[in-house]
Amino acid sequence: MKKVTRSIFLFAVLVMMSAFSITAYAEPVEARSEATLSYQLSVIREFKLYISESDTESGVLVASGNDFTTVYQGNIKLKTNKNYYLHVEANCNNSRELGMIGRFTLDGKEFKFINNSNILATSVDNIKFSQTGFGKDYITPVYLGGHDHKISSARWGGILVNTPTNLKGYFSIPIISTMPSLIAQASNIDNGVNLTWNNIDNALSYSVERSTTAGGPYTQIATDLTETSYTDNSVTANTTYYYIVKAKLSDSETVTSSEVSGTPTTETPTVDSKLKVVLEPEEKLQLSVDDHLDENTNMTWTSSDSTVAQVDVNGVVTAIKAGNAVIHVQSPDGGYSDDISILVVDNADDYRLAIDLKVGKTSRLTVDDLTNTLNVTWESIDATVATVSSKGVVTAKGKGLTLAKATDRDGNVVGQVYVRVRE
Repeated sequence: MKKVTRSIFLFAVLVMMSAFSITAYAEPVEARSEATLSYQLSVIREFKLYISESDTESGVLVASGNDFTTVYQGNIKLKTNKNYYLHVEANCNNSRELGMIGRFTLDGKEFKFINNSNILATSVDNIKFSQTGFGKDYITPVYLGGHDHKISSARWGGILVNTPTNLKGYFSIPIISTMPSLIAQASNIDNGVNLTWNNIDNALSYSVERSTTAGGPYTQIATDLTETSYTDNSVTANTTYYYIVKAKLSDSETVTSSEVSGTPTTETPTVDSKLKVVLEPEEKLQLSVDDHLDENTNMTWTSSDSTVAQVDVNGVVTAIKAGNAVIHVQSPDGGYSDDISILVVDNADDYRLAIDLKVGKTSRLTVDDLTNTLNVTWESIDATVATVSSKGVVTAKGKGLTLAKATDRDGNVVGQVYVRVRE
């Protein structure tokens, strides 16, 4: 009697579902960024319906129910450049049988089911089933025949599985995007992120959008690109950036890549200069790029090792502990960048270097760890602005800009630094 009762129920569900009318969809000339999936579904007995981008993960809960005499129906919006899986988790709830019967419709040309159509009725050929979880150990369930109906030329049937008491079942319906697939990749480079992507046939142009937050919102940083690569140099070192690439196919049709990310690195300069700025722990030093200190705030300042020396948005360096670090400065458009080496020592006596000095103040330069200072000759190209002693002590004399240079015994310049003096 139990089997007969179940068959009568499923027949009743089929009759109920045949009463729903399906409206034909007029496909647009241009593909859209979104499409609609419509579902009509009844499950023995308790179920949860999910939409997912992964075959192995449940995804987002769309609907649920525990009344197997009800036909549940609704719509789901899909992004047209992605593949999806419609997942149904069923609980037989002591019935020893899992059953699902349904009809699914895609409203345009942007997607298709595994049967190469935009209409799918439940069948063992087109729907995957597992007793252990989504994406795991798929088996072939039993097709529920004998009560099929023809609705708009689509065959209605059901899926039935005999199970132990309280066993769950997992039904999975692949939804395949027919849109071109745009795949972007990001690689980290010194002071930048390099983006590449595949060519899309008939693409008019490409654009790149960026965010500092995963998932956006994004800001467009490049447009009207005709090549399949772009290098983002307007970045801050050690900051993670998130990108999407868009291919323009027409005025109304765009293909968007999945999000990729990159974290630019800071190149530790291998400059021929051995010159270093000497600081003691907790000592602060003002760096500047212009006569007007306000210009500093338009730059991006970074330290290669913030445990040795830190730098703030105004170019003020704070020594933390003994060691070496490189301070890097870069303009917003990446057109200007520079570096200066910092040496932090536990005791530098009263010698200190400030790249930005006031008249009468002194600072100190060195080409190594204060062990070989006398093996170089120091000079200033403009002694009216600042002078440099034989031990590398800089004395600010008058307002202006000069260059302090160190040469070895063979006359080779081994280090140089600009000194700016203000009144």
